[in-house]
Amino acid sequence: MKPARVNAGFTLIELLLVIGIISVLLAIGALLSMNLIPRASLTAQSNTVIADLRQQQLKAMMGGRSSHQEVASTFGVHISDHAYTLFTGEQYDPNADGNLVMVVEEPNQISSSFPNNTIIFSAGSGEIANYNAQQCSITIEDASLGETITLTLNQYGIITQ
Repeated sequence: MKPARVNAGFTLIELLLVIGIISVLLAIGALLSMNLIPRASLTAQSNTVIADLRQQQLKAMMGGRSSHQEVASTFGVHISDHAYTLFTGEQYDPNADGNLVMVVEEPNQISSSFPNNTIIFSAGSGEIANYNAQQCSITIEDASLGETITLTLNQYGIITQ
């Protein structure tokens, strides 16, 4: 009796099949991950805007007093196409010394439905002054992807996405 011949290893067809399956999986993974960085940029930008809005509201609630200021003050945010300005006072003054301009990174854009593109948080309460439920959103858009994130504020300044 002859011992049976044991074939060890893979055939050429099996190897080509495995390489083909791995190539297809890698191609699908690469296509799905191509938009992750721009999406992350849009999400990071919206998180920054939310943090700045909350900071301005908190300043209004806490009083935002400084050494030369004896009474609580209102704080606000003015929105333009590629930037928004954090300011102190009852209305936005583009020439005020204390303004802090925050630039929105390209290709992102920011817009607002608030009257005069300005949100003012009332001193003490932090509520939005002259609130209008039909004009209460901020939109951040990635022009290259065509994706948007809309932030809606209620009269108390609570933000929802």
